[in-house]
Amino acid sequence: MKETIVDTLNEKIAEVLSEDIPTEVLYLSPEEAKAACGTPDADFSHITAPTIRVVTVAGGGTCPCGGTHVRSTAEVGGVTLEP
Repeated sequence: MKETIVDTLNEKIAEVLSEDIPTEVLYLSPEEAKAACGTPDADFSHITAPTIRVVTVAGGGTCPCGGTHVRSTAEVGGVTLEP
């Protein structure tokens, strides 16, 4: 049976989740957050705190976030895309 792109993506997702990649929470100045997130046009002017909470996944993305996060990709459990 020929693999579809969805099958390929599901395999890659499972692989990444099983790698138990750690996440890290950082508190950065607005300027540091812009640089870390690769968003030089980001507007943090509405934030009055001296630091911005930023979550990073080793080897992956970094972005500002005020939400709840897993400590590693293994805590996600599983994700399945449907065609």
